[in-house]
Amino acid sequence: MKLAQLQQLISLHEYGTFSKAAEALYISQPSLSVSIRELELELNAQLIIRGNRGIQFTPLGERVLDQARHILAGADEIFRLCQDASLTGELRVASTPHYCAQVLVEVKLRVERAHTSVLLTLQEDDSASILQEVESGAVDLGMIQLCDLDEERLTAAVQSGAVQYQPLFEEEMCVSVVEPHPLARRDRVKAEDLLQYPYGSYKKAMNRWVAELFTRHGCTNQIFRINDIAPLRLIQARERAFTVVPRRCIACGNAMYHSQMIPLPIDGLQLTSMVGLVYKERTQSSLQKAVIAALQEECGRYQQTS
Repeated sequence: MKLAQLQQLISLHEYGTFSKAAEALYISQPSLSVSIRELELELNAQLIIRGNRGIQFTPLGERVLDQARHILAGADEIFRLCQDASLTGELRVASTPHYCAQVLVEVKLRVERAHTSVLLTLQEDDSASILQEVESGAVDLGMIQLCDLDEERLTAAVQSGAVQYQPLFEEEMCVSVVEPHPLARRDRVKAEDLLQYPYGSYKKAMNRWVAELFTRHGCTNQIFRINDIAPLRLIQARERAFTVVPRRCIACGNAMYHSQMIPLPIDGLQLTSMVGLVYKERTQSSLQKAVIAALQEECGRYQQTS
């Protein structure tokens, strides 16, 4: 019995089908099915009833599920207890600028205060570059935004064992412009209204919804790529460009910059993105476990902000 199998069991209960659970875990559906079947064979017990409309846990499966939650919680506690009280070393952590400012800075301060011999080096980058940097070993942990990423590329990296992936939370995204902009303050905006304006992109980031919109209408040359957030805001103001950001990013950014960002209410559009963590090693160091635990706690706090 492996801890990973217990986590898979919990994900199956949460998502209700093998396909959705496999997608959330970034493994193939056959791999997940084989793993659960091996667990049932090892236990000599049927835990799940498989049907065309999804899965159902057997009464014994429900009891095993409860124990799986306790076991995983206990495993986490064991790691914490065995963790050296005076952790040392350096960990390189990367994320997009918004999460660096709103999540990682707090993680850095908390961990370095608790462990004075630890150094967390923070780096800002776009999600596609962060994935590459984790694969190459240039970065130890990466906090990525999946709406700006080729998910097939991430799936391939996870299935090949090049990186490990852990979902963190789902984020509400929005199309935004900088005042003054012709579309600002409108009650409703059509997606096609955006086609007459350029798209402002941070480094290699390219929101998949915008990419599909531009490709569909042959507007792929309307992209400004900027390597820093402050110049990106200036470009937005001067060129009337739009971008896609986490909705929480708007209030945070407007408190820091003179140019004010406005969310646009696009007809029929609700944008969301999963935010997740990628890292290289299957077996994490004590320092890495401590940082991930602090990051998960800080993500919980971040989700409570308006």
